Amino acid sequence: MGQSSACMICGHGTEDILHVIRDCSLAKKVWRLVVLAEKLSRIGQNLMHNWVHLHSDGAITRDSGYATAGGLIRDSSGNWIVGFTHYLESYSPLEVEFWGILDGVLIALSKGYSNVRIQTENLEVIKALSSKIGVDSGITVLRRVKRLLRSEG
Repeated sequence: MGQSSACMICGHGTEDILHVIRDCSLAKKVWRLVVLAEKLSRIGQNLMHNWVHLHSDGAITRDSGYATAGGLIRDSSGNWIVGFTHYLESYSPLEVEFWGILDGVLIALSKGYSNVRIQTENLEVIKALSSKIGVDSGITVLRRVKRLLRSEG
């Protein structure tokens, strides 16, 4: 893990998973060696068609224990759609992360976006959202997120 979020290969400003797999100059070279050109363009279109990216995070103050969740939503080209924050009282760091995701998904849905790619740096969050067991979790906000994702597909 580095100090910068920029790609170490090509210098692109944000090295997210789509950049690593599809957009980085090295990735493009590898794909050209492995996949026929006409199939490559279809892969890219299918990956990104009508998707928005939700980047969320949370923070807790050491002194008071109060928290804030927030994030931003960008379109498939990286253009800003909306940013948001939510002041919370006292929650665990994991709960704060889930609040950011819940708020972001609800905002995306309210703006008419139904294909939302959630991007987080928290491995616990990824495991909890990927797990089938998390629906019965004791974390209320996690149950709300999982129900929302399940009901909206």
